[in-house]
Amino acid sequence: MWSRLLDTPLNWALKSGLDYTSLNHRLISDNIANADTPNYKATRLNFDDYYEQAKRALDKGSKQQMPDVKEFIYRDESTTMRLDGNNVDPEKEMVELARNGLAYSTLIELVNRRGAYMLLAVTEGKG
Repeated sequence: MWSRLLDTPLNWALKSGLDYTSLNHRLISDNIANADTPNYKATRLNFDDYYEQAKRALDKGSKQQMPDVKEFIYRDESTTMRLDGNNVDPEKEMVELARNGLAYSTLIELVNRRGAYMLLAVTEGKG
């Protein structure tokens, strides 16, 4: 019974969002760490494609079709910031890191509130 309560499209979406923001944080951190590495090209996640596939899976109600976020990693070969071939802009990466941190914090707050509502429902408001 409990597994059916927790195995819902909303929970799949929250988990998917947390997976995305967690991996994105690691990729952005790697980019910042390699800002001075010659010929380093930034790695990114393709949010638009990931979102579309996740949305389709959620619309179908299919947990098995939820995409693996790692499939959406790509190396940004389209730009070069410096003569040494590196394309990492540390200021842009810091902004992305902050934005991603806010998204992660928001998702965590949603998970916490969902848990609190479930506890309230199970204890009939007495817990």
